[in-house]
Amino acid sequence: MRCSSRSSPASVYSTLNRRCTTSAILAESSTDRSSRRRPGRHPTSSATHVVDSHRVCSGRCRAPWRPGRVKELHGHACQVCGTRLQYKHRPYSEAAHIRGLGSPHDGPDELQNLLCLCPNHHALFDGLEIYIDVDGVVRQAHGGESLGHLRRHAGHRIDEAYLRYHRTLCELNGLTTE
Repeated sequence: MRCSSRSSPASVYSTLNRRCTTSAILAESSTDRSSRRRPGRHPTSSATHVVDSHRVCSGRCRAPWRPGRVKELHGHACQVCGTRLQYKHRPYSEAAHIRGLGSPHDGPDELQNLLCLCPNHHALFDGLEIYIDVDGVVRQAHGGESLGHLRRHAGHRIDEAYLRYHRTLCELNGLTTE
């Protein structure tokens, strides 16, 4: 299936997810299919484990402190443009997973897999319209124009493997829109 050059970033990302999900479905046995999650939902699994002495979590648990931690480290400033938004007299930023959670990406919910972004750059990042090159420069996926260096914080190490995975998705996205 080819995407037209007029496809929205969300539809291209959805197409990539469908392709990956379709491949995963074909690889699953028929008994596993009933436990497969629906695309676009947070991951779940049949595994159950103890989170602490008061809570039990089935499936993959998200650590609520991690998004808050990445936002706090960067002062709620977008790592791409430096914008600090205020909403209802409070700072507003978004924690973006570099390698998406759940199937088909199976990225972890850890600080090394998070960026602090404004809503615009979060949408562009998730829509595979921007990526971070090996030198830490944020680039547009189509044409490679630089948006500047990713803003870093000494207490926030970003795993290059997750950035490489995201770059690969951007490259695949480029192939589907040509």
